Amino acid sequence: MIVQGLLIKGGRATRPGGFTLIELLVVILIILMVSAVTLPSVISAFNHRQVSEAARILQGGLVGARDTAINTNAPAGIRLLPDPVFNGQSLNAPGVTAGVTALDPRVALASNRFVPIQLAPDYSEGFVRVDLGPPTYTLPPSATANTYFNYPASKSPSGVPTYYLAGSFGMLYLEQEVFDRKNSTPTLDLLNPPTSWYWNIRIGDKVRINGSGIYYTVVGPMQIANPELFVNVGDPGVNPPLLQTSPTGLLSYPAEFLFLVNGLDDNNDGFADNGWDGIDNDGDGIVDQITNNNANPLTEWVEVEQWQGSLTAYMLPGATNIPNLPYTISRRPVVSPGARETALPGDTVIDLTSWNANLPERSRLPVDPSSGSVDILLNTDGSVLPTTVYSSPTSFGISSAFYHFWVAERGDVYSLPLDNNGNPVPLVPTYSFYLPMPLGSNLLPNANAYDQLVASNPNVPALKGEIRLLSLFSRTGQILVSDSPVFNIGTGGVNQPYILPQQGARGGP
Repeated sequence: MIVQGLLIKGGRATRPGGFTLIELLVVILIILMVSAVTLPSVISAFNHRQVSEAARILQGGLVGARDTAINTNAPAGIRLLPDPVFNGQSLNAPGVTAGVTALDPRVALASNRFVPIQLAPDYSEGFVRVDLGPPTYTLPPSATANTYFNYPASKSPSGVPTYYLAGSFGMLYLEQEVFDRKNSTPTLDLLNPPTSWYWNIRIGDKVRINGSGIYYTVVGPMQIANPELFVNVGDPGVNPPLLQTSPTGLLSYPAEFLFLVNGLDDNNDGFADNGWDGIDNDGDGIVDQITNNNANPLTEWVEVEQWQGSLTAYMLPGATNIPNLPYTISRRPVVSPGARETALPGDTVIDLTSWNANLPERSRLPVDPSSGSVDILLNTDGSVLPTTVYSSPTSFGISSAFYHFWVAERGDVYSLPLDNNGNPVPLVPTYSFYLPMPLGSNLLPNANAYDQLVASNPNVPALKGEIRLLSLFSRTGQILVSDSPVFNIGTGGVNQPYILPQQGARGGP
């Protein structure tokens, strides 16, 4: 018999089976208390695993690129793509008109995925001729001298033009050879096969002329700025503003042209292609500026470019019959056909912040200043094939003997602190560091720990998440992964924390 929830059995009252509400609450409370104690350790272990997994995936992508290069007997690689949130863009990027969003080296930039890339096929259609100075050919009736001699070549997504002064000797001029000029006594106006450079060839592609000598770097023209840096003289289909006259003088046809630099230190001042680095070095808002006479000491581009090797013979006095010259354009990498993006796990990224600020950077990689992407192309032996769009050693010099990838948690990505004028300033005026460092980092000659500085100054943040530093030896293809990379700006300068991996050290401190 049951009386008011009690079971009467054998003359005794008993409770039904199960737990009371109080007992359940006590158990839940115990579980919560245990979770509160263990959860930080669990989260830390989870993040540790995610960052380690991200480093492993990145390493696998590089190894896979080398395997592809071996299997195809052609260079292959990966392209790091900007994170949708930490995309490095701001409305006040240096050298860009106010109110226009562009890539800003002071703003947090990270990559959270990559995609396989390969070299685009070489291009060699038609023939070319070389010019030491501005061509003297006829301009179309609708064109003016400024159409050519002050040719826009903006590399900024803003579309605000800067100018290459084509009327100067600050660059080299390569023209399409429209007419067949091999005949010594021209009686016929024969056309050469056409070229198709505009919206096909990109700034940074390399040109080799007549099958020998050095490769020259394409730096223009670019009438319409575009993220892929395709050379152009306007919208697709627009004819070049130059007319080339046939050998008989009876015909005139538009001729395509390219602006080149040679990648050499022509004036022996220690810099190749002065100013051609995509940076507004003098802070006047014009990138890679060139003046009318190439002599202003404040200009960014003062070097007179010169043809090299056998091409100099075509520039000698009396060398009026320039033959049809074959050429080859080696194009920069493109995404492999059918390739898929590989995402890093969870909230892990490759931190690229301060990529172009001449400050201690997170990763040491050749970031494209137009797109924020990073191309890593490997040869069959594992060595890195330079893919930078620039010819200057400031963008691919001795420091690029090693590529360093800073793999970290998303919560540890910070922009550079700025003053009222938008210039980077140290986190603490007394110390010469700009980005937060990991706890335990030694930043001063007297080896004061960074965590002591953080404890005494709450305005100084610290990196508290997991970190891996993956280092790629660009000359050998060797890959090292370092745990908890060590900083010591006071004694090691900007080469820390890279010095240990460059010395072959593995693991943590």
